[in-house]
Amino acid sequence: MPDCRILVDDALGDGGADGRVEGGAFVAGGWRPDGGALVYDFEASPSGWYALTLRGIDEAGVDEHDFAELFTGPDGSFSDGNVDHFMLLKIAGDIHPGYAGRMKIELGEEYSSDEVGDWSEERDWSAGDTHTLTVAWDGGTATLDVDGTRALSVDTSRYGPLAYESLRLPNDGSYNRDPRLDGVVYEHVTICGGGGETDGDADTDGDGGTDGSTDTDGGGTDSGGSADAGVDGGADTGPGASGLVLVSFSVWPDPVYVGERWEVTWDLTGDADTLDFCVARDGSGQRTCTALPPASTGARVDTDGLAPGAWSATLQATGADGSELAGPLALTVLDPETKDGCGCAAGPGVTGPVLALALVVATLGTVRRVGPGGRS
Repeated sequence: MPDCRILVDDALGDGGADGRVEGGAFVAGGWRPDGGALVYDFEASPSGWYALTLRGIDEAGVDEHDFAELFTGPDGSFSDGNVDHFMLLKIAGDIHPGYAGRMKIELGEEYSSDEVGDWSEERDWSAGDTHTLTVAWDGGTATLDVDGTRALSVDTSRYGPLAYESLRLPNDGSYNRDPRLDGVVYEHVTICGGGGETDGDADTDGDGGTDGSTDTDGGGTDSGGSADAGVDGGADTGPGASGLVLVSFSVWPDPVYVGERWEVTWDLTGDADTLDFCVARDGSGQRTCTALPPASTGARVDTDGLAPGAWSATLQATGADGSELAGPLALTVLDPETKDGCGCAAGPGVTGPVLALALVVATLGTVRRVGPGGRS
């Protein structure tokens, strides 16, 4: 664990908190979020750790849940006017096949879809048990220990050393999807840190200070936006004309509600000049494309303006000597009001069989996915 000083040592079973209470309820033995949050501001810390003792973790019948979010700015938010970084700790429920009970550390930058992170191994949880989750950061690495045993290590060097200075429990709630993980009780919060700059940016000129700039040329180490579940989106895995190979291509979530974001992930070898993610609505002629960063392995794509119904997605990489195309992947877009994926109000082009397919996908979850989504 990194060398640090104890900055917060907060037992929540006495009916109060040292942090700022933004809703929730104090119950026997601790504090339950109930849609609220606890926020802790602390000395900017380029290395350190926090430990959460909590009970009520259960992966059964839930979507995903964010236990905590670190910020390089104050107030557990993006409200300070600077471009801040964040680090999320989350768990996936068993409605995501292959991800039930897995935990994820995810780090990214405000206003950017470029993120790094990884998932732990799958495990079973019991709501009656009490666990301690410890997240540590030090330079270019973040780790998760569960009850004193290392569960996950993530390379975060892409962003350089970051000095965190606030913690929100849980995060703002907009990424804790229904069906939610209710009943989690936070019993104790410990934060260890100190000795850092307030902007958390990497030193780029070697003077030992922080320059307010980050690595933008792709020369850092990218650990990927999420674990690759080994789902092949139809990419040509043989030798490409330019040495480009799209080894895999996945989109999550599916189905998605209009207004949510897709998490698009890929594994690309070779040098690409452009990378385009395109979706076409089946039978309608409606098509839209989004340029993605070729040097990354994942990005977020908006679904605003898409009509409910069945869609097909492709990913095309283009380099100096040729191109590679992956897909198509079958996706479903749902109306957030009616929870309907039939596209009934979206105009012509959706037939009976497409309607049936959309409903089957929405109900059974027979989808290509790389894991639950992250922070936007």
